[in-house]
Amino acid sequence: MNSLIRKNNVKILGDGDRVLLFVHGYGCNQNMWRFVTPEFENDYKVILIDLVGYGESDADAFDKVKYSSLKGYASDIIELCEELELKEITLIGHSVSSMIGLHVSIMAPELINKLIMIGPSPCYINQDNYTGGFSKEDIDELIDTVNSNYLGCVVGK
Repeated sequence: MNSLIRKNNVKILGDGDRVLLFVHGYGCNQNMWRFVTPEFENDYKVILIDLVGYGESDADAFDKVKYSSLKGYASDIIELCEELELKEITLIGHSVSSMIGLHVSIMAPELINKLIMIGPSPCYINQDNYTGGFSKEDIDELIDTVNSNYLGCVVGK
């Protein structure tokens, strides 16, 4: 278990029987939830993670092939839930983690009781007849901003 907890920098807070798993979006880490989670700690077990490649996750665990798909991140969440013997959790996903949560619910439906999606999009780039994401230029600018000012994007790290 320690390796999974270290891999995703897992923090477990609160005393409740029901579980809220908070998963951050692109360019963020679990710190983004710091003003939200204290409101739930009296009634829920609150679990925070850093996806591999973000925050204080284990950088050595990054596998370019595995994490080239959102299913790689979903499999990490499934493994963690199995290790912690979690069932029927509420997964709160921000941005791309909404889609990761959707993959978890398809791959291991017994784990998810509720899925809360904050700012989800099934596709983040507008293309062909799809409009609902960003232009390629907007995505390139976002990636440049994160690369040049990571600490500014992850406030409080």
